[in-house]
Amino acid sequence: MSTGAPQARAAPGGQKKFRRPEGVYRPPAARPAQAPPARAPAPAPPASSNWAKLQERLGGGGGGGKKRPRPDEPDGRPVKPAKPPKPAHLSARVPMPPAAPVLAPPPALLTRELALDCEMVGVGASGTRSALAQVVICNAHEQVVYSTFVKPVDRVTDFRTHVSGVRSAHMARARPFKLVQGEVARLLDGRILVGHALSNDLKALMLTHPKHMMRDTALYAPLRRSAGLHTQPHALRHLAREHLGMVIQTGEHSPLEDAVAALRVYKEHREQWERSLQVRPSKKIRR
Repeated sequence: MSTGAPQARAAPGGQKKFRRPEGVYRPPAARPAQAPPARAPAPAPPASSNWAKLQERLGGGGGGGKKRPRPDEPDGRPVKPAKPPKPAHLSARVPMPPAAPVLAPPPALLTRELALDCEMVGVGASGTRSALAQVVICNAHEQVVYSTFVKPVDRVTDFRTHVSGVRSAHMARARPFKLVQGEVARLLDGRILVGHALSNDLKALMLTHPKHMMRDTALYAPLRRSAGLHTQPHALRHLAREHLGMVIQTGEHSPLEDAVAALRVYKEHREQWERSLQVRPSKKIRR
């Protein structure tokens, strides 16, 4: 009776060899994997006559070749088109405001739009509080209709000349604040007020103006820059350079130059700006 155990048998040379019992499975040896035979590439379909003509016009070389650079692409990279130059009248230099006060303009100079800019000085012990020191107003034709220095109610402790351009000598011909405040209020009454960050100028004048009659280049949405979920105003010098090609505020500020710059930016966007302010009639609700 067979027990299934391997049995030894004599082999030549005296060595014993073991024979595997019947019925025991022995897996076949694994064969090395062989790569599938490479297929010959399929022949390319014949090019149509139109495709051949297009390749010939583009320089040939097949569809995998590099794009031939155009004359305006010497290194193969697209060249951004240069911005067209701004009209000369937009970047024209603005003279300094007149040294003598301009107080009573003829009615013919008082246009529907008036541009305003003010300069401040520092008052108080530390000079950090701002007070009105100069007011300039120009009409839609950039003509000065009002210009004067203003004597602050409090003693000036910092003229901020490097920015404001105001000096102690200007206070000799400065006019009282209350008088200037009343004159400016009468000029602006019923007119569109143009400027940049007008809230600061009106605060210095201690005046208010109807919101629908103000054109503030710091608040107009298309002229603002995005800052996260909100928007922030551009500085007036940036708006002047971008939209007018005009360089301003390189040293002491000129209130006339700033007023004219804000006016020019407004006039460049006036059509779209005024259209955005048109009140649409509300739809009647049926009951």
